[in-house]
Amino acid sequence: MAVGGVGGAGTSIYGSRNVMSGLASGMDTETMIQNMTQGTRLKIAQQNQKKTLLGWKQQAYQGISTQLIEFSKKYMDYTSPTNLLSSAFFDQSVVTSVGKNNGLVSATGKTSSKVEINGVKQLATSATHTVDSLTAPKLTSGEFDINKVTDSAKLAGGTLTFEYGKDSYTIKLDSESDLKTPQGVVDAINKQLGEVELSINGDDNKPLKLGDKIEAKLDADGKTLTFGMKDGQTSAGNNVKLTGVSNTVSEALGLADKFKDGGIDLSDPAKKFSTTIDDTKLKEQQKMTEYLEGKTMTFSFNGQKREIDLLTKEDVQALGSLTGEEANKKYAELLQNKLNDAFGAGKIKVDFTKGSTGAAGTLTFDVTDQNNVLRVEKATAGILGQSG
Repeated sequence: MAVGGVGGAGTSIYGSRNVMSGLASGMDTETMIQNMTQGTRLKIAQQNQKKTLLGWKQQAYQGISTQLIEFSKKYMDYTSPTNLLSSAFFDQSVVTSVGKNNGLVSATGKTSSKVEINGVKQLATSATHTVDSLTAPKLTSGEFDINKVTDSAKLAGGTLTFEYGKDSYTIKLDSESDLKTPQGVVDAINKQLGEVELSINGDDNKPLKLGDKIEAKLDADGKTLTFGMKDGQTSAGNNVKLTGVSNTVSEALGLADKFKDGGIDLSDPAKKFSTTIDDTKLKEQQKMTEYLEGKTMTFSFNGQKREIDLLTKEDVQALGSLTGEEANKKYAELLQNKLNDAFGAGKIKVDFTKGSTGAAGTLTFDVTDQNNVLRVEKATAGILGQSG
């Protein structure tokens, strides 16, 4: 393929002929080059892993070497007061008397004792450093069936808006959190509060988080949610309010008729706001195909991250009316194709293994070369099944 332009005046390996190359010829040269160098790039990634491992070993050796040098300076250096080769080190003996008459006995002065090494039972061995395998175990889902009905969190994507001082802050309950239980909802709210940065600084001159001032708590009954200032915190004269929530949050937390006078006042530490969580409004049943559609999972392969769509409309059409093990194996095949597109064919193997009863089983993700490392970096909570 010629590199020069069309009809250029320069010299070409094709002489005076006009040659069309690159995208002008309709050929995707970039993809061709990527495919041609794929094997070389994989070898480079493997060498980088070995380089990292060698770096760790070198650090371990250096750490041990430093300790040996310090030991040598302390006990073998002639200028050290604890030099084992100096007779002065052994001049002074410390004598301690024991027994019921120890108060009547004392000793002073030097002894004429000597310290001798009469033999060596076992020689010391060279220092070694052991590093476990860098390869992660096979990634396995919990019980999975593409055709089953599952519980989905209704509050995923729901919002709560707070006012602190003159500023307004909105937090969003993400799908990565467990939003199917009252405790999970409280934990998710506090997590998001802890990520919102206020426009004021703390005593250390660093910006405070909204979670440094406000917190949500679940009472012992497992249903009563309390909002308010954290213990030991005050509003310092600022307005602190819960000013709004999305519809799903309002229904589940019973807040539909609570917003009066511009919001729910949270500024008084002695008067915290309480409401009852309706746990029947936290989740709803969906078919697994409906639940997975639009959801994503982020995989990391040798540090290279890719976000994978777990189920698209095209995937639903491909599954068609398949049922049982056949449907689950087809879904594993769809995931396999997506990972092939993301990281290259033949690097990650996706499989479905049927369980002992029913159509359900497990999805597994494994590397074909044990020098590679596969991780799941991010996923919707519960997407791989319970204990997945």
